Amino acid sequence: MNGFELHSKAFSNWRSPDVHLSASALTQWINTPDIFVAQRLLGYPSKFGHPAERGKAIEEGVVDVVYRGKTLDAAIADAEKTFDKTVALGTPASSKERAMIAPCITLATRELAQFGKPEFPSGGGQIPISLDCHCADFTIKFVGFLDFVYPQHGLIVDLKTSSKIMSVQSLDHQIQRCLYARANGNQRVRFLYVTPKKCEWREDGDVDEVLAFIKLATERLERFLRTSDDPNELAAIVPHNPSHYFWRGAEDTRRAVFGN
Repeated sequence: MNGFELHSKAFSNWRSPDVHLSASALTQWINTPDIFVAQRLLGYPSKFGHPAERGKAIEEGVVDVVYRGKTLDAAIADAEKTFDKTVALGTPASSKERAMIAPCITLATRELAQFGKPEFPSGGGQIPISLDCHCADFTIKFVGFLDFVYPQHGLIVDLKTSSKIMSVQSLDHQIQRCLYARANGNQRVRFLYVTPKKCEWREDGDVDEVLAFIKLATERLERFLRTSDDPNELAAIVPHNPSHYFWRGAEDTRRAVFGN
């Protein structure tokens, strides 16, 4: 039994009931192994901060315009209402994120208009993808969900909103892009980065090189998981950074799992 099967409950869910990995799970393991153990193995809830809620509201607003045919003004109003329902308003942080919604939806919809109407499943939601990662002693499936698919252009677009755009895609985003690219070999995968002031396209990272890195990182994760079937034992040996912003407001969880 490999490490993923040993902790099968942590690597399956209602959307993908079979044991699997995702780009976000792997990058969380690479960047913050302590948070990976606390959240995915021990089941402590993840926190979705203001930027994440803003990003979800913007994406839904863009879908409303380019797919559902809402007017821009109506889509922005609905996105702002969605944000207001999920975020405590009145703080500088929430006000800053809310102010990004209207200009980001406006710029993103204008940029995507050139491709026409995207494809979505008949029942709604995102289009799922999967890719088998064949390692030395095991195979595990990576799953993901696509933002905007334009079969008529052979194009997949992943939308990212932020207050600034990096000159080169982060490793996290390169991992996601290259997994999607290999899983959809006949379609180009581009990431559209949108700030309140501008849009830029990115497709960094050599697919073969990034996938080789993904394979090695997956093998390291499996060996770690195979160390013990007890997540608390794994928490006792994993590196821990108590100063990471994830632990702000979750100090009780941090102490319960790591003791400090």
